[in-house]
Amino acid sequence: MQRYKYYLKLVYTDVEMSNILLETDDTDTSDGESILVELFGKSPEVRVLDFFMDHPLNDFMQTEIAERTGMNPRTVKRVTESFLKDEIIQINRKIGKAVLFKLNSKNPIVKKLRELEITASIDEY
Repeated sequence: MQRYKYYLKLVYTDVEMSNILLETDDTDTSDGESILVELFGKSPEVRVLDFFMDHPLNDFMQTEIAERTGMNPRTVKRVTESFLKDEIIQINRKIGKAVLFKLNSKNPIVKKLRELEITASIDEY
């Protein structure tokens, strides 16, 4: 249950989401940060989740995630194992010893985050 702490903080009721969007309307997104990182910070969990949400159809090895996010491979391993256990991501395929992970778009938390991302991006413009 403790593991859901990060995810539950990300999934707000409609009223709370509206308040967040109102607070972030004046922010400048020109620094290239994604909406999720802007709203929830740069924790390893948010950065890996944001990476998967930016590439929902692709699958990645942990080493590739570490390279593309600039994170330590051990941190990526810890986060992906946690996400896998909570079904935020899933194993898409294995090639030899390499395991490739993909966003689990059927997970209710992922669906809510996708809605939040869309709502926030629409409200920005």
